[in-house]
Amino acid sequence: MTPTTMPLVHVCDCHRLRNILVSNAIIPTKCPVFKEDLAYFFYGRPSYRIGDGGLSSNTPSLFPVCFILNSAYIKNIKRVFPFDTGAFSAGLYKKYIHSTATFSDYIFEPTYDFIRRYVDLFYSSNKNYFNGQATIEKGLIPAMAFELQSLHQMITATSTEEVDDRCYTVEIQSFSDVDISGGAVMAIVLPITILSDPTVSSYLFDNNIEPITYETSRCAPSSLTPLIIDKVRNYYLDEGVI
Repeated sequence: MTPTTMPLVHVCDCHRLRNILVSNAIIPTKCPVFKEDLAYFFYGRPSYRIGDGGLSSNTPSLFPVCFILNSAYIKNIKRVFPFDTGAFSAGLYKKYIHSTATFSDYIFEPTYDFIRRYVDLFYSSNKNYFNGQATIEKGLIPAMAFELQSLHQMITATSTEEVDDRCYTVEIQSFSDVDISGGAVMAIVLPITILSDPTVSSYLFDNNIEPITYETSRCAPSSLTPLIIDKVRNYYLDEGVI
């Protein structure tokens, strides 16, 4: 049985959260990789890293926020890829991908049905996908399906790697605004200090959105990604998503 469609997630920092609340929408912005205005989402798993150069901070505006969104509200999908294209562009996958390979070699059909079938093929379930546990046997992948071979090698690598979970998290690009009212947002993971802001608390209350909070201390904001992933995992378990 093909897995059900998972929620989408959109990760940003708290400064960007303020802009989103003001506009009441996630609005496409200029993408340095594709050179066009795009809104980025991940399928199910919040693997995006806040760019901080690895430097620690205690500045509230830099801490990550994760929107958990009903996928039915994200339409006008432009492109879908089986990994984070920013990490691809930065060369993080070069050990596994041919030097002449391009984005177009890995582009998916831009539909949720295709994504579900990919998850079913490679992982058998949403839970395995979320946890990065591929179930497909390598011998079942055609010998000249080099792209699938590369994906399988990245996902199943056991040695110490530069590659992280962005290599197996499906990326979805949209060219349209996503209204964050009217049922699109299922829950938000955010710092507990931000929850006290009247604008944030009013938005959550007015739209019946569940806040999922975490404590903060001085750290590199990107280091909080595993914590965000764990918060989302627990939410999915409670909601029967995985």
